[in-house]
Amino acid sequence: MTNLRPSGFLGLGDIARDPQTGFEGEIIADCRFLYGCRRLTVQPPGLLPDGQPIKAHTFDEPALELVQKPETEPKEHTTGGPQPEPEWPAEPDRL
Repeated sequence: MTNLRPSGFLGLGDIARDPQTGFEGEIIADCRFLYGCRRLTVQPPGLLPDGQPIKAHTFDEPALELVQKPETEPKEHTTGGPQPEPEWPAEPDRL
């Protein structure tokens, strides 16, 4: 059966699973290629016994199925704060 989901059905922060391998985790990266291929990187939760994160894997979008949408949308935030406008030096005298 053909996958009839619209492109963009899965997004960053969604929990997805690859049904063939059972690999499941949060989508942490989204890569779109020039001719339509969209690949999503999935990071499973948890750590290895040595404290390192479990390695993320990348899949074609149609190979993944949605497990859960995030409860809240990621918040947009800016870094820093209000900054004064820089002052430009006066034009130097030309000889």
